Amino acid sequence: MIIPNNNYSIIKLDISNKNLNNLPDDIDKYNNLQVLNCSNNYLKELNNLPQSLIELYCDNNKLNHLDNLPQNLQKLFCCGNKLTQLDNLPQSLQLLNCNNNKLNHLDNLPQNLQILYCYDNNIIQLDNLPQTLQVLRCYNNKLTHLDYLPQNLQVLNCSNNKLTQLDNLPQNLQMLNCNGNRITLLDKLPQNIIHLFCSLNNLIKLDNLPNTVCYLYCVDNPFTYTFKPTLDNIKKYNASRNTSE
Repeated sequence: MIIPNNNYSIIKLDISNKNLNNLPDDIDKYNNLQVLNCSNNYLKELNNLPQSLIELYCDNNKLNHLDNLPQNLQKLFCCGNKLTQLDNLPQSLQLLNCNNNKLNHLDNLPQNLQILYCYDNNIIQLDNLPQTLQVLRCYNNKLTHLDYLPQNLQVLNCSNNKLTQLDNLPQNLQMLNCNGNRITLLDKLPQNIIHLFCSLNNLIKLDNLPNTVCYLYCVDNPFTYTFKPTLDNIKKYNASRNTSE
């Protein structure tokens, strides 16, 4: 495919929803292209991408690998494909959205990554996260532990995994969603946390909550006592349907 009346000097190109099996034959001639959206097609590979690309949107295709990505790429959206690994990502990458693939590991993430969405995969561990990471959404995976979280992390959604403990949470964390796990204790919460979601676990108590908590949801846990939070800043909470009630 060659795009008719093409203008090789453009910086944005949207060829999403075009029933494409391949990228345009002349895609590498777009030397100024910074943003490419080729989502919602039937692409199996992405060859000859312009090195000028900063943002790439290739969601909902049939990709099973992503090799030779532009070295200056900062944002990559590749959800809804058939990817089993992402081992050769550019070090410049700051945002990665790879949800709803077939990934079981993410071992070689770029060291400048700030935002990672990797939910709805088969990931069993995340032990080598970059220290620059600020947002991690890894829910609906098969994680059994999260022991090495970056100290700059502010948002963590690890719901619906197989976690039994969260003992090494970063002190900068402001939002934690660990719903739907097997956690029995949360007694080492960061002192800056504002949003806490811990429903559908095996919690028997929830003591010593930081006074910074404003939003608390801890439904369906086997508490051994009637839990009623007494926090100065609490705005909304739900602690219903616990075993003791």
